[in-house]
Amino acid sequence: MSFLLKTVLGVAAIEAALLLLLVIGSNSALAESLDSELDKRAETTLALLVATATDAILSSDLATLGEFAKDTVNIPDVAYLRIRSADGKIMVQDYAEDFRQDQVEEVSADLITTGTIRPSSTVLRVEGDPYATIEMGLSTANAANATNSLRNQNFIIAMSEMLLVALFSFLLGRYLTSQLKKLDAATAAIAAGDLGIQIPVRGQDELAGTLRSFNKMSLELLASQKEQAASEARIEALLSGMINGVALLSHDLSVRYTNPRGQALLEYLSPGWQQTGKLRQLGMLELEGALANNLLEETLEVAIRGATRFFSIHLTRVRGATDDKSDWILTLRDITSTRSREEHNRRRERLAVVGRLAAGMAHDFNNILGVIIGLAELNLSRLDGIDEELRLDLETILEQAQRSSGLVRQILDFSRSDESAAPAIDIQQALAATVSMLCRTIPSSVILSFEAQKDVDLFAMFDASKLEQVIANLVINAVDAMPRGGTITLTASVKEGVMIRPGAPDSISERWVRIDVTDNGEGIPRNNLVDVFEPFFTTKPQGKGTGLGLAQVYGIIQQQGGDIAVESELGAGTTFALFLRPAPTTPLKITRTPHQITRPASANSQNNMILVVEDESALRRTMRAMLEGLGYRVITASDGKEGLDAYSRHHSDTSLIMTDAVMPNMDGIELVKALRADDCDIPIVMMSGYFKHEGVDLRELGGKIDGFLEKPVNMNRLAEVVSQVIATGHKRSDE
Repeated sequence: MSFLLKTVLGVAAIEAALLLLLVIGSNSALAESLDSELDKRAETTLALLVATATDAILSSDLATLGEFAKDTVNIPDVAYLRIRSADGKIMVQDYAEDFRQDQVEEVSADLITTGTIRPSSTVLRVEGDPYATIEMGLSTANAANATNSLRNQNFIIAMSEMLLVALFSFLLGRYLTSQLKKLDAATAAIAAGDLGIQIPVRGQDELAGTLRSFNKMSLELLASQKEQAASEARIEALLSGMINGVALLSHDLSVRYTNPRGQALLEYLSPGWQQTGKLRQLGMLELEGALANNLLEETLEVAIRGATRFFSIHLTRVRGATDDKSDWILTLRDITSTRSREEHNRRRERLAVVGRLAAGMAHDFNNILGVIIGLAELNLSRLDGIDEELRLDLETILEQAQRSSGLVRQILDFSRSDESAAPAIDIQQALAATVSMLCRTIPSSVILSFEAQKDVDLFAMFDASKLEQVIANLVINAVDAMPRGGTITLTASVKEGVMIRPGAPDSISERWVRIDVTDNGEGIPRNNLVDVFEPFFTTKPQGKGTGLGLAQVYGIIQQQGGDIAVESELGAGTTFALFLRPAPTTPLKITRTPHQITRPASANSQNNMILVVEDESALRRTMRAMLEGLGYRVITASDGKEGLDAYSRHHSDTSLIMTDAVMPNMDGIELVKALRADDCDIPIVMMSGYFKHEGVDLRELGGKIDGFLEKPVNMNRLAEVVSQVIATGHKRSDE
């Protein structure tokens, strides 16, 4: 039953009950009033009749008494009049025209009973004695009609009132229900998510006030929803942008939420979890057991497509009603790159330590080798027609000294850092040339290939000879890993993005030229991968390798500002990935402007004297002997201060100054600066075993030197540099 019908019926029932009581009470009061009125009228009429009829009755004047009776029945509502004597005889009687004779003669009991005639009588007394009885009947028809009329009016009024009340109730109920329907529809709309809906409101009554309050609440809900949506969007954006994975787990380990990164990491750690929606394990870790044992932080090692990846997990309890119903926040982080970067940095630190140690040895060791090489070459050049066995011994000494010099250079290369000197080269052209050269030297059972990409320019900042050395080392290692033959493939491409190399930061996009050297050989055991770049580390049999090849590759790559990574799987092969600094599409052309020297016009070009400044006495004597063997006059000094003194004494006869870079008291850099500050225009050649690790930076000198000799120095190189620098100096002097 509708609210409207309930309202109408309820109000109608209440109104009907009230009107019924009112009508009943009104009719009862009317009936009582009518009876009382008839009684009073009868009493009054009888009193008048007694007064009027006494004389006629006493005189027995029946005619007058008869006229009296007729006049009496003509009185309105008088139905009959009868006068009886004391003995009961009727003296006179008459009746109204509305009554029959038989009714007059004998008043019907039915008429009296039904209330049609209301009889009344009084006794007429004479001197106190009853003389006659006057009987009169009043008709109640008019009174009844009046009563009925009043009752009908009351009924009509009551019905009209009920109809008006019903109409008012209907209209009120309709108004209320229409407003409630609006409120119900708006509430349903809000429940459906249509927040902010407004109900049209008119009037100032309480219901209108309620609707206005609803409208205000709806707007507040909309504002709250917008704020919540904005907050959720910020949180979602924050979670989506996180480099860590985040998942919310219920107490039964169902995944209630996960951010995109978390979803990706869970695919690695728990493949197929979305089928059940629950996390039973992460890698090899049983999650329920971990929670039971309170293992809330763990590092997992997972093999994915043949590669090992490391993940850090952290579980945080979200307190619920009870501990066994608590939710959990699972934080996931792929720390493979971090582990790789840490290992990368540790390797660099270890190699830097070894490099510093090697650099500390390089000066003295190269000086020793310089003496051995110099004296061996000097004696070989002096001894004509000597015993063949002695010549072979000297050549063996020279060969082993030069080999030792190469080993020293290899040791030092892995910690060199001189990327600014790297020129721009065409990588595809350089690789094609290197592969063409190597194909002539590797066994026929090994297929070496490189397919250049057409219409693609790949330029990198790298020394071409160093790249050839790096590729050759890697190819030779790959050949050794394939004793029964196989394939070695070189590829080159440009890689751009985040974490595209092991030592890269995990939040910065990088761009590199990548060269892959891939073989299908035996592969490298996983526990050896972290050591492959260590100097002197080798898995080859005794006498088959020094363990310096990959260390030298690593050093050269670092020196040129690049990076290197290795991936390997036993039985499947190995890939070395080289990351080189990209260069502009057009290789840079590097030009150097030598220091301009002017010599006095009086200089004698045929009588050249050279000043050699060297702190090692054995090497100083050897250098002197070698230069004298080349036909030069030589004076020597043991450090920079002695060199300045020697220059001040012999500057007019000196054609060239050769100085070591690292010396006590005053080093070579300070000597050169002092000479140039004194307006010395004599050509200067700097000598050093490994100047970068000796704390010497030749760039400090700008164009103040005219040549450089790397120790240990052999006679051919010495003769070439000295003659070239002196000739250049003489040429400028002549001009």
